[in-house]
Amino acid sequence: MALARNHQLENGSVTVKNGYHTTTQSLPAGGGDEVLTDPDKADITRGSSLSAITAQSSIKRTDNGDDDDSSVFDSSSDTECDDDSIKRAIDGIPGALAPGEARVLPNGNLKAGSELAVAPGARPSPGASTIGAIAVHNSSDITFGNKTYIKGQVVIKNIYQERKNGSANQGYQVHENESDQTNTSKKVPPASTPPEPRSWQSSLKTIIKDKPLLSFIVMISLMIVLCAIVAVISILTASEDDLFPDPKPLRLVTRTEWLAQPPREELTDLKLPVGKVIIAHTATEGCTTQQACKALVQSIQRYHINNVKYGDIGYNFLIGGDDSVYEGRGWLKVGAHTKNYNTISHGIAFIGNYETTDRPTEQQIEQLVLLLRNGTDGGWLSNEYKLHGASQLKTTISPGKYLMEQLKHLPHFSEDAACRLRVRLIQEFHMDGQNYDDIRFNFLIGGDGHIYEGRNWHKMGAYITGYNYRSIGIAFIGEYNYSDKPTKKQMELLQYILQYGAKCMYQVKLIQEFHSNPDSRNFSDIAYQFLVGGDGNAYEGRGWTKQGAHTKGFNVDSICIAFIGTFIADPPPVAQLSAAKQLILLGMKENYLASNYSLYGHRQLAPFESPGKALFDIIKTWPHWSNKLGTNHWVEPANETSNRR
Repeated sequence: MALARNHQLENGSVTVKNGYHTTTQSLPAGGGDEVLTDPDKADITRGSSLSAITAQSSIKRTDNGDDDDSSVFDSSSDTECDDDSIKRAIDGIPGALAPGEARVLPNGNLKAGSELAVAPGARPSPGASTIGAIAVHNSSDITFGNKTYIKGQVVIKNIYQERKNGSANQGYQVHENESDQTNTSKKVPPASTPPEPRSWQSSLKTIIKDKPLLSFIVMISLMIVLCAIVAVISILTASEDDLFPDPKPLRLVTRTEWLAQPPREELTDLKLPVGKVIIAHTATEGCTTQQACKALVQSIQRYHINNVKYGDIGYNFLIGGDDSVYEGRGWLKVGAHTKNYNTISHGIAFIGNYETTDRPTEQQIEQLVLLLRNGTDGGWLSNEYKLHGASQLKTTISPGKYLMEQLKHLPHFSEDAACRLRVRLIQEFHMDGQNYDDIRFNFLIGGDGHIYEGRNWHKMGAYITGYNYRSIGIAFIGEYNYSDKPTKKQMELLQYILQYGAKCMYQVKLIQEFHSNPDSRNFSDIAYQFLVGGDGNAYEGRGWTKQGAHTKGFNVDSICIAFIGTFIADPPPVAQLSAAKQLILLGMKENYLASNYSLYGHRQLAPFESPGKALFDIIKTWPHWSNKLGTNHWVEPANETSNRR
């Protein structure tokens, strides 16, 4: 391949560059002759192959002198440039021309003599004439400017000069006739430029273009990974409320918002957290809009302050039919809703009458749950709080049967207070309504898993005429005429009373009758302070504060605990021993027993075999047991046992 460049100087001079030197020639002012560079002066004319390039003088230029874009090269002929045609053209080149001589080549090209050459370093003046008119006839190849023919191989090196630091290619040597101005020199493009390394952007574009499906899958995968990273960061940095916001937040209407009156007096602070929540109803008309509910809350406050003489509205909170919670006395102040429970509970009232007309909505129950959660989260309500209806704690129909049915499904609802209240209500009905001296039953069994004492074992009941004096009356609390049935726990309690409790209690009753009978002991009451049974219960005799009649000489300064049964060979059950230990600890805690008390067996102080040997061997291992006997202690004779009873 062969490559040459032409530069048109400002004043008509032509510069021809090759890989080794540069020749500058000036065009005459009045002539249009072509300048011919002698090929014999070129150092690069060697080799056997022939090639030629004609560089046109019509080089594209810009107004910017620093523009170093490569010149535009056009073929000198429309015909195919093969070796034969180039050879013929070269053979037709004449030898050296005499000064002023010009010839016309066979193909019509005009050649000018050497007198037209400009001396090295000389430049035409700005006012020099330009080329005049040129008439050419019968010519197929017209060239203005230099036309150079080179025989042999042509090696073209990249000649450039960096704009930034001015360093030049090592293969480039500035000729003395060349201008030092970088804006007048042009770079010769390299013969072969090594490919530049491709950037990742171009590589990515190629992949996307050539493999669209793979690119789509990769993009989707990257999006999924990015979303997963964002989600993990959000979860790690977000709070629980941000991740799981309440879809139905607590709708609390403050005292300011429902235009509450200030309290008539300073209210007492609650001791927080409290362990009970008592639900009631206002027994007024209901409301379904916030305007109507606000008016009812204001009316209830006026009634409590002006008529009942409370210091403020009695409830801590109220829940309206508009599914909003209205602040009463709030979490911090003692309410006035349930006697004997105000200082240990929060009172919440549903606006309306839920015994007859109103029904609690699902939204109202949700607001109640949210309010209770707000109380536990704020530390005003214990996490183990118990939820009660007002009718469980006092004689009232509040909160109404319809609301009570819904409360029973809440997790913290408690039946404990309900059973105790029922027993008290039954006693009031028997005494006030039926004119009995006491509750009619000896015992009652509740659905909460407890046995409630009525007249107990030693008192005759009043439940079935003709059988009261020779039987024990046990009642199940509740209505069992229809679908309700006693629970498994209730039946276990009944079995317990019949097998263990009844037997022990019956024994206690027989012992009392024996001690009180004038024909036997003729004591004023049962002789012992306490008795413990095999059922694991302690039975009260004369109690902690009354003198017993159990051990002569020691009754005035001792407490006697009797084990029901005889334990000569077999020890008592574990439950019976545990009941005795707990009873002793209770006496110390309540200051009925001195902390340094002494423990004796009855047989150490009196001529009896009580307690039996098996039991006595056990109590000798207990704390505080003593074998130190005083002068008034009975001493067992060495060989006499006939007087023991």
